[in-house]
Amino acid sequence: MYKLLIVDDEEWIRRRLIDTIKWDSIGIRDVLEAEDGRQALQSTLEAKPDIIITDIRMPDLSGLDFIHEIKKHGMNPRVVFLSGYDDFEYAQRALKLGAYDYVLKPAEGEELLGIVKRCIADIEDERKKKAILKDLQEKLKRDRPVLKERFLFDLLNGYVDEQAIGYDLEYFNIPAGGEYRCACIVIQPDDDSAKKPDVHLMCAGIKDIAAEFYSMTGKCESVFMQFGEIAFVLFTKEEDGEALALTEENSRKIQSVVEKLFGITVTIGIGEFCSDVLDLAGSFEQAKQAVLYRSFLGGNKVYRYDGVNDESRARIKFAFDADEWFGVLKTQDADSLEQHVDQLVRRIAEQEIKPVDLKSLYTEIIMGIVNTSYGFEKISETYPSFNLEFFTHLDKLKSPDGFRESLLAMLGMLSGHIRRSASDNKRKVIQLVIEYIEQHYREPIVLTDVAGEVFLNPTYLCKIFKLETGQTFSKYIMNYRIKKAIEFMQDPTLKIYEIANMVGYNDVQYFTKIFKTLKGMSPTQYRDKII
Repeated sequence: MYKLLIVDDEEWIRRRLIDTIKWDSIGIRDVLEAEDGRQALQSTLEAKPDIIITDIRMPDLSGLDFIHEIKKHGMNPRVVFLSGYDDFEYAQRALKLGAYDYVLKPAEGEELLGIVKRCIADIEDERKKKAILKDLQEKLKRDRPVLKERFLFDLLNGYVDEQAIGYDLEYFNIPAGGEYRCACIVIQPDDDSAKKPDVHLMCAGIKDIAAEFYSMTGKCESVFMQFGEIAFVLFTKEEDGEALALTEENSRKIQSVVEKLFGITVTIGIGEFCSDVLDLAGSFEQAKQAVLYRSFLGGNKVYRYDGVNDESRARIKFAFDADEWFGVLKTQDADSLEQHVDQLVRRIAEQEIKPVDLKSLYTEIIMGIVNTSYGFEKISETYPSFNLEFFTHLDKLKSPDGFRESLLAMLGMLSGHIRRSASDNKRKVIQLVIEYIEQHYREPIVLTDVAGEVFLNPTYLCKIFKLETGQTFSKYIMNYRIKKAIEFMQDPTLKIYEIANMVGYNDVQYFTKIFKTLKGMSPTQYRDKII
């Protein structure tokens, strides 16, 4: 229900507007009145009416001044002005000031009812919008920790928009640089803890423990990554050397507490400190690379990226290009893949890489390829043996020949994964195309439009459609339409030309021709046979 205030310095006008118009018919609960602008202002401040109908010219305080005053108090009722022909210029000024509408005197009841009804609809719309915005703000407040973690995940993986990052940093209260230095730390459990029933509780506990220790050095943010991995971003005002020493010391304390509480060990990798948050993606990669040394130097240790000999890492980067190797895997050309491996093994022999470096290179190649393609995101779930095979081969690496054998075996597994994933993707695409046909068979179906829906070249779509279904694209549509036509024939009230239209054929003669080609008889003959 709504409140209405009527303002006019003439008693008879107020009485006519109040007593002769059925305001309650449109939801007006209270109708208040005022004889001048000053009294109207007082009533507005006290009663807070939703809608005001007021004369423009009044003694002491005019209608225009009245609008000014209520706006000063932060109020925004819908104001409708009553004006004579001579007041038209005033009415225009009133509209510019935010008045809802104006009506020429003498105002008719039906006209005023219509205007006030629009005011009410406008108020309801505004209230709905405010309710929606309030719900969104509350949801945003509730979801803020999740959104913050998602932002940190994107930041560490290099997915952020450099133009908009300033707003996000301010919104999530994350230091943007200046006097702060920042670095990334990665914690990974050493055992197969991801399969434990209380894994989520355990990871949450590790996260809380680590955050408490790292906060002693500066401001700390954390984010869950994958496979039990937890990343921390440390912001500190300490010098790099001091900050690094404190971070190592706290990391060892974290390992001790985690082992006592959960009975597991963790390996911790520390990336280099930087001054720009946009460089955190690099520090994150460094921290992950540092953790990889667990495979051949042992777990339950703290590894600094700058604390590992960089000599072999330089050779690795020179010898390996993840994008190039992934491209070779995609071609499914075993000979080409073997040539790449043999070429790399020759480089290894020339540079006299040590067994520990072979393990590092093997890890870099396999993980580099896996991280290059979204197609490997769930490889550990699809092929649980992947991790077992990976570490089994890693342990056997002692010579260039052993390296060659292990690398070819793992690349063969990845190649098979790509092949099966491609086949699965084709089946999914064809299923989408079939669903499109089933939903749009009543309409003209154009190959280029359907190809656009699934983001494929029309020629390629035709090829894989025939391979998957055994029918051409156009033949499949014809068969499906005739199938639907036969279903509609069960209804004796439908005429053949109507059924033709219902399955996408505007020309009944053409429909009859297609039907006869596929079923060996006309639609009428077929109907007589089945009914």
